[in-house]
Amino acid sequence: MPPTEFINPWALTAFLLLVPLIILYLLRPKPMNIRISSIMFIMHIEKTKRFSSFLKRFIRDPFLLIQILIISLLILAIANPFFIAREEQDTKGSVVFIIDASASMQSMDVSPDRFSKSIEIAKEILNGVNEESEISIILAENIPIVALRDGSRNNAKDILTRLKAADTPSNIGDSILFARDMLSNSKLGKRIYVLSDLSPGSGTDIKIAERLASSGNTSVKFVRISGNGRNLGIISISAKRFLTDRNRFYLNFNVKNFNKNEEDITADVLIDGAFYNSINKKIPPNSDELFHLEGDVSDEGHAVTVRLKNSDDLAIDNSAFAILPGVQSHDILLITNEDSDTYLRYAIESSKDIKLTRASIPIIPDISGFDTLIMGNVKKELILSGTFREIEDYVKNGGNLIVIASSDLNQLNDPYLNAMMPVKLAELKNTESEIYIESDHEILTDVVPKDSEKFPNIITKRYIKAFPKDPVVIAKTENSPVIAFRKYGLGNVAYIGINPDPEWSNFQYSSSFPIFWLQLIKWINKRGGIGITGLNSGDYLPAGITGANITTPSGRILGSGDILLDEMGVYEINDGKRTDKIAVNLIDEKESDIANSAKIDAINDEKFNIKKELFDVKRELFQYLLILAVLFIVIEIVYSRRRGVI
Repeated sequence: MPPTEFINPWALTAFLLLVPLIILYLLRPKPMNIRISSIMFIMHIEKTKRFSSFLKRFIRDPFLLIQILIISLLILAIANPFFIAREEQDTKGSVVFIIDASASMQSMDVSPDRFSKSIEIAKEILNGVNEESEISIILAENIPIVALRDGSRNNAKDILTRLKAADTPSNIGDSILFARDMLSNSKLGKRIYVLSDLSPGSGTDIKIAERLASSGNTSVKFVRISGNGRNLGIISISAKRFLTDRNRFYLNFNVKNFNKNEEDITADVLIDGAFYNSINKKIPPNSDELFHLEGDVSDEGHAVTVRLKNSDDLAIDNSAFAILPGVQSHDILLITNEDSDTYLRYAIESSKDIKLTRASIPIIPDISGFDTLIMGNVKKELILSGTFREIEDYVKNGGNLIVIASSDLNQLNDPYLNAMMPVKLAELKNTESEIYIESDHEILTDVVPKDSEKFPNIITKRYIKAFPKDPVVIAKTENSPVIAFRKYGLGNVAYIGINPDPEWSNFQYSSSFPIFWLQLIKWINKRGGIGITGLNSGDYLPAGITGANITTPSGRILGSGDILLDEMGVYEINDGKRTDKIAVNLIDEKESDIANSAKIDAINDEKFNIKKELFDVKRELFQYLLILAVLFIVIEIVYSRRRGVI
């Protein structure tokens, strides 16, 4: 047996306390002795055996023995004895656990689910890791999230019990590169354990990330957690009110069958949590189908929920959400020349919830009561001094301005107008060109086909060469912005370089022309110009939302700021005056395809062998000694009560 040593050997001097204890015990008061002649001979015999009876009394007294034992155990515990044992352990190193916390890890094709299984395996691996290793944990959501950095084994075990899977897509590749950077300054052996279903996900390719990490003398090992489960998923959703009848809506959503057999799909549609309708379709294997529904709703805002009644291994993508904003009326002032902008006026007046007032230059009414001003074709010589100064004050205080390109616009050179404009105007160009999309935006919905690079069949015959200042540019022609916007003060300013005049473009002849203008007006009048009612899980809440409380689908209340939308459902945004809603959905075909897994060398068995070596391990005994001391204290109390001492 290995020799036993003490961490605090000076504590053994406390054994001297036993001496006064024994002395006090021997000197304690004794019963009074009375001599009786008939027992004198007995006393004489006892006198000859005094020493032996003293030893017997000392040894047989249970109270004294228990007290000596308790004191001895406490002294030994303080001295903290230990012994050195030769045991097999993992080599000391810097270890990073990358745990896939994406939506697909909620699949129940592995018991109890993939994420819970990954936590179990991580704990088993952790038990074999050297006690002195530095442990880090990264959650691989759509971005890497650090749950622990350079902690101990105990820290890691505690963190693992509190982790949960999110509703976002995965990003294993970027998480591996992030782990590599975390280990870059370590002088110990570097190891990365990836526990994932290895779905393709987003970000850096997993194989490339592995090679980059391995090139820095870092060991990367994969544990695949997958059961090739069955799944059906909603891969798109859209709900809108009809522009011509605001009390009617249409709902479109796509459902994909990821299985090898045809599936009979039933989808329930709920409005504000109440059942509204049900749709049934058969979907062939590895195919998707479009579901369509039209119906009537009130003017108020509504939350639309779609739920698949079919059961599968991944429940999270069996639901999807959409928001129908409440109908709002808008007062619009169109500032234009006499008999100009006829096409624009007709397009705007086609909406029942927009009231259009037309003002002919130079006579302009009080603008403070209007939601949005539209400056159309205006003649330079008719604009009165101070007009744009008044408009600038209006925008700074929360009004909205839409400026349309016109023949005299680039010649105005008004300092107040130039300050508000999202672009700097240059010369007028008489060139036919197509209009190309720079960024996807809500105002282009049903105007430009999804994933299209340009406006179909729309050309500009004339435009003003412009240079962006600090705006969001939505569309360009000949590399010159023709749709751009910016915030100015508390309001918004949009520049539309596509003039609805036959000499400028053919946009006014398109069926999408009124749709574009109605969506532009409704968008620019939304709070802060956020212009969203739906986002995908894993997105960040737009920076334009400030000073508000945000309630997540699970009921958590968050402050505004850089908030990662890692839950599916409806988020509520309350600024104290009104409550807006944003629907957040998974909508990721790769994440829903739970049977798909990257072709990477990985261990499917949960038994993960770690290289071990023999080490001298210090085994301390103080905790066991304390437990024994407490046990004997309890025994003493119980014994004393039975004897009637206490």
